[in-house]
Amino acid sequence: MKFLPILLVTSMLSVLLGRTGFADDLDDVLARGEIRHLGINYANFVTGSG
Repeated sequence: MKFLPILLVTSMLSVLLGRTGFADDLDDVLARGEIRHLGINYANFVTGSG
C-alpha cells in the first residue's frame, strides 16, 4: 500500500500532461506541418514538396 499514492500521482500527471500521447489523424499532422514524438518536433519533416 506504500506505492498507492505514488501510483495515483503518476497516473494523474500522465492524464494531465499527456496530450502528446494522443494520436492525430494524418490530415491533422499535414495541416499542422510537423510531426512530433513525445512532444519533440522531428527535424527534416518531408511534406512531399521537397
